Amino acid sequence: MPTGCRVCATPLAALMLLALALPGWTADAPKAAAVLREAAQLTARSQDLQTRALSLATVAVGWARIDRAQYDALAGEATEVASAIGDPMVRCLALRTVAVRLAKVDSKQAMTVLAQAHEAAQAHKVVVEKAVALREIAIAALNLDAADAAAWMTEALEAARKVPDPLSRSACLRDLAAGIVIRQPNVAQDAFSESEKSLQGVPATDPELPLARAELAAAWAPTNLEAARRVVAGITEPTHRPLALGMVARSLAPTSPELALVLAQEIADEPSRAHVVAMAAAALPAEQATMAEGLARVALHGLGEATGAVADDTRAAIAQALALTNRQEAVALCDRIADEDQRNAARAAVAQRVAGSDPRGALAIVEHIDDPLVTEPVVSAAAVALAKTAPDEALTLARKILGRRQRVECLVAIAAYR
Repeated sequence: MPTGCRVCATPLAALMLLALALPGWTADAPKAAAVLREAAQLTARSQDLQTRALSLATVAVGWARIDRAQYDALAGEATEVASAIGDPMVRCLALRTVAVRLAKVDSKQAMTVLAQAHEAAQAHKVVVEKAVALREIAIAALNLDAADAAAWMTEALEAARKVPDPLSRSACLRDLAAGIVIRQPNVAQDAFSESEKSLQGVPATDPELPLARAELAAAWAPTNLEAARRVVAGITEPTHRPLALGMVARSLAPTSPELALVLAQEIADEPSRAHVVAMAAAALPAEQATMAEGLARVALHGLGEATGAVADDTRAAIAQALALTNRQEAVALCDRIADEDQRNAARAAVAQRVAGSDPRGALAIVEHIDDPLVTEPVVSAAAVALAKTAPDEALTLARKILGRRQRVECLVAIAAYR
């Protein structure tokens, strides 16, 4: 699938960390300020303008309840740095993300920054990048209840329709629909239908077509399961269809786990059916841990001793589903995965699942993994969880994070509890 239609998840992770911290703000101002100054100093050393801009916005939000003047200065600097980014696509998305972060404090200021992003996107010449930028900005405007949101959404739809490559056009329309399906359900359903229609222009022999169909079906399923089934029915390759149904099941599970199980019954092959059930189990929220375990055991029975990449994906999903109710078994399942990278990722997913309730236990699960890209999200989650009861320990953990943006985000979240 063309990567041009995707947006990095890192900004979302930052907002999640802030969301964990800010509602329960209990900071002692001098101690919190010291941590925020440390985060600001770290930000200033970043040579990458996008990283610096987003980190500045994060630190600014951290200052908002302590010192409004510091917030104003850092928010202005974040906007200036984002505006100075040379790559037009990166500049648009950086401004958009800065705006979303600042909206937690000052919605009017956020809309001013978002308008800058919109103006930059309108001037962009690369068709697919322009479509992606306008889409993300329009979705942000809609979520901020901006006066211009409807007009910007219409503009984003037209830009998506002009993308010449049918795979990229379908992805742009799909992601736009997924972003507005709650706020503008009718427009979203039309966009999903256009995304499906765009795939009709892709040659049946294109190796990316099955994944494109699977991703569309997964995005569409929670609001139109019949349409999602129709999209999956177009996947004729025996090896691809169970994977597609697994993606659909995972998207359905949080709201309709029973429908995910109905999907699984459409597959005759037992290990493939187990994959679909496991995907649904892994997607259930912590509040449904008991149900997740029940589904996981159904999947584990069906999987048996199957081997291969799909079987190991299934084991990873089962492990994630068992994490809150039987951690030892979950980790043991991870260790049965043959590929080291896949095994480490599975362990990290289990650790992420338990980090909120047992941060030290989460760290123990990943302590022997050497890849910081795998471990640092776990360390961040554990540090934020520890900040409430052991702030000094949390701060020590945060300072071990190598990724500059990740460390800044973690420090700002911890500052809420200093």
